[in-house]
Amino acid sequence: MKETIVVKPNELRTLIVECRKAKNISMTELARMLKTSKQNIYSIETGRHSLGLKRVEKVVKILGGKVEILVTI
Repeated sequence: MKETIVVKPNELRTLIVECRKAKNISMTELARMLKTSKQNIYSIETGRHSLGLKRVEKVVKILGGKVEILVTI
């Protein structure tokens, strides 16, 4: 069953942490998968570094999800 989760940009880092932990992936492993440093993952997860759309898609895909963008006015 597919589940849709609506996430505001400022809630994204929390979702990344929760999904990473639920899949039992360490920050080091996620960094390796994304070809970046563990420090960069830490910065993303603590909100010190923001993510561009391409990086969001890549992280979400690695964690087993899919990104769909909904624009409301």
